[in-house]
Formats: sequence, structure tokens, C-alpha cells
Amino acid sequence: MSRNLKVIPYRADIDGLRAISVLAVIGYHFFPEVFHAGFIGVDIFFVISGFLISKIIIEKLESGSFSFIEFYSRRIRRIFPALILVLFASYVFSYFALLEHEFKLVGLDIFTSASFVYNFLLIDSSGYFDTLSITKPLLHLWSLSIEEQFYVVWPLIIWGIFLTGLNKQFLLILLFLLSFVINIYYINTDEVLAFYSPIARFWELLAGSMLVYIGIREKSEAQRNIFSLIGFAFLMLGMMLISESSKFPGWFALLPVTGTMLLIIAGPNAVVNKLILSRPLLVFIGLISFPLYLWHWPIYSFANILTINTLSLLIKLILIFVSILLAWGTYIFIERPIRSNSPSKLQSLGLIVPMVIVGLLGYHAYKNDGLGAERYKVHYNDFSIRSWGFDTQNRINCTSIMKVDSAFCHKTDNNPSIAIIGDSHAGHLF
Repeated sequence: MSRNLKVIPYRADIDGLRAISVLAVIGYHFFPEVFHAGFIGVDIFFVISGFLISKIIIEKLESGSFSFIEFYSRRIRRIFPALILVLFASYVFSYFALLEHEFKLVGLDIFTSASFVYNFLLIDSSGYFDTLSITKPLLHLWSLSIEEQFYVVWPLIIWGIFLTGLNKQFLLILLFLLSFVINIYYINTDEVLAFYSPIARFWELLAGSMLVYIGIREKSEAQRNIFSLIGFAFLMLGMMLISESSKFPGWFALLPVTGTMLLIIAGPNAVVNKLILSRPLLVFIGLISFPLYLWHWPIYSFANILTINTLSLLIKLILIFVSILLAWGTYIFIERPIRSNSPSKLQSLGLIVPMVIVGLLGYHAYKNDGLGAERYKVHYNDFSIRSWGFDTQNRINCTSIMKVDSAFCHKTDNNPSIAIIGDSHAGHLF
């Protein structure tokens, strides 16, 4: 093994960093007016992921024990179980709760998420900060798609670098700079492309990769503490200075990326890493961070869709608690048992099959317009409305109930079983 590489034992502070990452994202999604920069949690996680994955690949290549089959098998066992569960749960809930057009769009999101190409779909549809983002229950999976795309190409690239005997450190830095420059170019020409393009995002994962070579050399305690304090300060600056109006990622992303790099370089015994990141509560949240990231947004999005975006503070806190509970259950009963077993081709195949099935379920819902013909059996001639009326009092009552500025309510002379809500164009349905 190269003298610059050193096998790193489990680091509780990295799980603490994961916790900071996922809590920032949850804070931004539930309370954007307070945690206006919480979306940088994804950038923190990109660096962590790039570091840990590259460490595994490079150490095994150095020792001559790297196997593509083993690597991708471990990735499948790490990612697929919780993702399959969340995608299937989203499908079932959407089937019963959403209208045809809504279910059709969720079906497409399920299909592209299961295929790990959801970020490409979003490039052609809308930006992450659009007002309609709340109606996309799987929007957060764009980052998982980029991460998986990195996992597909990066082992091949780093294996090729080892095979040719080229300077590894130089090529890592070169690839990092190339991706970063593309990110800067896109941020000035197409901000949506800059946000969702894997080429414009890989530099964040490569930043973690570079740490395998430049970040694990011995340092004095004073140096580690300085790195730790500066890294934490960079993260806090990012939380304060970045917002939805920032051109992001762009230059702004250097704050969370550099801050995360410095905290990883500092090591587990540095001041911030030991006193803050290694706290048991943060470590626990870090351990369940992946399923927590998967669960929190669909729960929040579906709740907003069903309540027309009128969630109270108490309901939001309950939803966060439910997300944590589901994440803990997923980690204990699904993730940990599968990951603790010895990896095998059969087990990996057993996870690929349900992922394909849930993806095809989503595609079927999309191609068949939300399965309206299957889900709704009521026809126009199954009911009749004999008369309808409108008066000022009805309008006042309706406006109060619907919590909108203007509304029209129509009533029948019988007990109606259907409510039609819409503008003047919906009147003909009566």
C-alpha cells in the first residue's frame, strides 16, 4: 500500500457530519424562512460520499483486491433496500390519494428515480427552487441519481488511472478543476443545468476523493484543531450567506465543500469533531441519515398536497418525528440486516428485481395517464344533479372554508356526493 494511504477506522465524527447534512436539508424543506441555506446539506454529503467511496476503491486497488462485482454489489445492498421501500410506499399512497394527472407525474418520477436518471428529467422540467417543487414527492432523489452516476463511472476511471500508471494525484486534481469550471460556466448560462448536471456536480464528490491522498497525512494537534475550526466556520458561513437567490452551486458551493473537506482532514480528535460532531445524538442521526433523507420529503410533500399547503407548526413537527421513526425502523429492520450479511450475487440480484418492478409500476402509471380508468369507476350517468343555486351567503361560507380570497360554492337540492372545485370553467360540470 502507498505510504500516503492509511486505513481509517470507523469515524463517529463523519456520521455527525452526515447528521448536520440531513438536518440542514430537513430544516430547509420544513422551515425555509429560517434555514434558507439548508440545501447545502446535499453538498456536504457529496464530499463525504466521494471520500468514503474513493477510500474503498483506492485502498483495494493499491492492495490488488479490488473487484467491480464486489463494489457494485455493496452499493446495491447499501442503496436499494431503503429506496425500494420509499418508492413503493410513494406509489401506493399516490394510487389512493392523488388525482390522475398527479399520479401520472409521480409515476414518471418513480420510474426515473428507480433508473437513477431523475436529475436529467428535472433539467428539462423545472428548477429545485420553483414554487411547484412542493408538489413533487420525489424531488430530493435528484441527488441520489447524481451520486449513483458517479458510482458507475468513477470506479472505471480510477481503475484506468491505476492501470496506466499515470500520476493519480495530478489527474484527480485535473478532473476536479474540469468539473468545477463546467459548473461555473453553467451557472452563468443555465442555472438549472448547473444544479442538476452530473458533470457540473462531480467536482464536489471529487473533492472528497482527493482527501484520500492529501488529507490523511500526519498533522500536529494544533493543525488539526485549526482545520476543524475553520471548516466548521465555513459551514456556518455557508448557512448564513447562501440562499435561494444565490447562483448555486457556482462559487458559493466552495463554502460547504471546503468546510467539509477541512473537517474530514482534521480527524476525529480535533476540537469540533470531538466536542460537537461525535455527540451520540448526532451520531445516531448520522447512522439513519440515508433513510431519513429518503422518507422526510415524500411525507412532507404528500401532506402539503393533501392540505393545500396549510400545515401548522405542530403538524410539521409531527411529520419530522414520523420521518425519524420511519428512518429508524428502516435502518434497524431493513438496512442493517441486509448489510450485515455476507455479500453475494444472488442477494444483489434479489434487490435489482424489485427495483425494476417498482420502476415499471411507475412507468405503467405514467403511460396510462395515472390509471384513471382503473382507479375511478364512477361515470357521469351514475349520478344526477337536478338543480343548483348560488347566493352571497354561500360565497362567504365557501371562502371561509377554503381559506382563499375568492370562491364559488354551488349547492344541490339533494345530498351531494361530489364536490367540484375550480374557476368559472368548472361551472359546466354542474
